[in-house]
Amino acid sequence: MDDKKGAKGQNGWNEYSRLVLKELADLNSKYDTILEELQDIKQNYSKLEQLEKDIEEQNEWKELVSEDWPPSQMKSAKDEHYKQKGK
Repeated sequence: MDDKKGAKGQNGWNEYSRLVLKELADLNSKYDTILEELQDIKQNYSKLEQLEKDIEEQNEWKELVSEDWPPSQMKSAKDEHYKQKGK
């Protein structure tokens, strides 16, 4: 009788350990997926930071140009240029 209880106990432990290992494998898979998604987010964030820097540089350039050459003069020069080209 002790052998039957021991066998059932061992069999129950084997089943339990198999389920625990399966759950750990599932959790590991989910963890790997989360890491991949985090890497994608970091790459996108880096791209956004670069875009922000580019926009700031363009705005600074526009301000510097506008100080030396007002938009109204730019328009006049553009119109004159197209007029000379016959457009």
